[in-house]
Amino acid sequence: LVTSTAGLPQGDLDVSSIPTWHQVNADGFGEAGNAQIPSLAVFDDCLYAGTWYTDEVGASSQIWRTVDGANWQQVGADFGNGAAHLVAFDGYLYVGSWDGNIWRSPDGLTWTAVITSGFQDNGDGIARFTVFSDTLYVGTWSNTGTQIWRTADGVDWTRFGSDGLGDVNNSGAIASEVFAGSLYLGLGNWHTGAQLWHTDGITWTVVVTDGFGNADNAAVSSLAAFDGYLYAGLWNENGVQVWRSQDGSQWDQVVNGGLGNPETSRENALEVFEGQLYLVAGNGDTGLEVWRTADGLNWEQVGFAGFGDGNNTWSFWDNAVTVFHRGLYVGINNFATGGEIWRTLPYQVCLPYVTKNYGGYAAGDITIWHNWSNDYMQEYKAIADEFNLSHPGLHVQFVYVEDLSNALSVAIPAGEGPDIVAWNNDWIGTQALAGYIVALDNHGIDLTFLNTNYEPAAVQAMLWNEQIWGVPEAQEGIALVYNRDLISDTMLPDPDDFDALLTGAAQFQQSHPGQFLLCNQGLGNPDAYHVAPIYFGHGLKDYGGYVDDDGQVYMTTTAAISAAHWISDFRPYAPLETSHDICRNMLLNGDTAMWWTGPWAIADIENAGLDYGIAPMGSPFVGVKLFMMTQNAVDRGNVEAAIYVMKYFGSAGVQKRLTLVNGTVPANTAALNDPDVQALYNIAQFGASLNRGTPMATTPYSGAQWGPVGDATTAIWIGLQTPEEAMEAAQAAIEEAIEQMGLR
Repeated sequence: LVTSTAGLPQGDLDVSSIPTWHQVNADGFGEAGNAQIPSLAVFDDCLYAGTWYTDEVGASSQIWRTVDGANWQQVGADFGNGAAHLVAFDGYLYVGSWDGNIWRSPDGLTWTAVITSGFQDNGDGIARFTVFSDTLYVGTWSNTGTQIWRTADGVDWTRFGSDGLGDVNNSGAIASEVFAGSLYLGLGNWHTGAQLWHTDGITWTVVVTDGFGNADNAAVSSLAAFDGYLYAGLWNENGVQVWRSQDGSQWDQVVNGGLGNPETSRENALEVFEGQLYLVAGNGDTGLEVWRTADGLNWEQVGFAGFGDGNNTWSFWDNAVTVFHRGLYVGINNFATGGEIWRTLPYQVCLPYVTKNYGGYAAGDITIWHNWSNDYMQEYKAIADEFNLSHPGLHVQFVYVEDLSNALSVAIPAGEGPDIVAWNNDWIGTQALAGYIVALDNHGIDLTFLNTNYEPAAVQAMLWNEQIWGVPEAQEGIALVYNRDLISDTMLPDPDDFDALLTGAAQFQQSHPGQFLLCNQGLGNPDAYHVAPIYFGHGLKDYGGYVDDDGQVYMTTTAAISAAHWISDFRPYAPLETSHDICRNMLLNGDTAMWWTGPWAIADIENAGLDYGIAPMGSPFVGVKLFMMTQNAVDRGNVEAAIYVMKYFGSAGVQKRLTLVNGTVPANTAALNDPDVQALYNIAQFGASLNRGTPMATTPYSGAQWGPVGDATTAIWIGLQTPEEAMEAAQAAIEEAIEQMGLR
């Protein structure tokens, strides 16, 4: 891999926002004769690249493919004069050449000729394929007017339209895009200017005939649909232009004069990637450039000076830019050393790009132990693979370990443990006391970093004994999930107003005999976790929960007793006996309007077709997944690498990506507030609840709280003890359990 930093502008530009580009093939795939890479396409989960190859014998072509974006295998050759375009259609990969050949393959390895020497044996070259309405279209290059052909099966082809669509000077159909239910085709015309046409599959209709009013706009080089607009990139020797339209008829110019440099001109490509529109434009003076925009109007340059090689001057029209495995790939022509393919990945963490050896420790040994499910880990594995490809000299490996506690107790003392443990925050105190993990305060992770990047409960979840022990990954907790057919959004109480919740429960029962406003499985069943929002919402949050790091217990505080009285007062308006299944069935059957539960319950609710909402109430327990650095990483001199990796996987971009795939609530604040994440109702609403939450205790004393709090709450619920008696009993039981631990 080669990384490009060359050509970056100097001055006030914030380069931390510029994506990193990496070359992912050897120049010309090891042969300078592969001077052009005019086509890229994805087929059967592989990325294919077509080349134009030339030697003393003549011009030919090759096709290469990769499964991971970096390691390439040649899978074909001799398809004609250049592999001009590649496309996947109906279970086959098609390649077309500039001398009119079309071949196809069902597996990328075995190839069969479909068309030779052009349609009607005229030798017209293949310009571009397009799939529209289950039909494969192809446009040709021709001095007597481009021809458009199409097929439903890849074998039998029919002509669609006259030569040049009525103008024999329309010599090439090089750009295409499906927009608003029509196929748009961009044509080159070096006499009167580019033309743009569209079809519904029945007739052709002209949209533009005069180069958008400028004959120097000789060709529509690229087309892309983005954010409700159709964009057209124009070939112009005096500087690239870009136009856009919402209806395909009325057009506005958004880029002129090569974005301030008339040498940024001629062939260009448009591609949508990670919510932005990218423009790849040739520059014969300093090398190809890449620009992008989020709104179509404001453009920023993100690729410079041919990625550091002035011979990387242009990409072949719109055929050699594509997206594969969440990376943007650009095929580039280089007639000096051979064609190159460059890639950028999403969500690059804004940390220095490094290639050094971390502390002399082999990068391949950066290991993360976890016990997460296979489904959860699939996206992590994909991110790790991309990380490894884009970080030469630093390799990350995730290893599943079923029983982390026992495994660490054996491996860490023997020096055979991981560098990083991915676990839950309630294990911090136990692992820290054992000496298996190390505090991060002196290794670049401080409260300023945490508070700047992560949610409040997630920050507190990293702390034990006034030190920082991890980097947050994701968070989980409960909220009120309610049936909108029984209560409206306006009937929900303020999250801090437990009096309103109590009043609402009484009123609901009066107006809905035999039904309840709320089911909480910790009210009617010993469960300290599900009643936590009540206790913490009444003030125990200020103490850090039921018990703190030092083993101090808070069950007899005014806050705890106040919560206990509320529970006693709430008893007449809620079911006597509860559990997860009871509450679920009550909600689905319409016997309760609300269920205090977490994301794990949503699948059952959605499967039942319930119209539901989610709202915060009180301060729930927040469990936080995190990354912790082990003592073995320190012993190996691998601290710097481990910190870098933890920051990367805790970054906003990575957490956003995991959220969009796994449906987790990110601990990273920027990820949680990202518009794409906030558009996910469940994530946004549970995130709002957890923002008010109290982290699961990191202290080793936390194990003493569960039974006593659950038993005391149940004693109040069934009338065995008064609130004061129950809280006294819980206080005594927790304190006794802590003493028996012998940790202080």
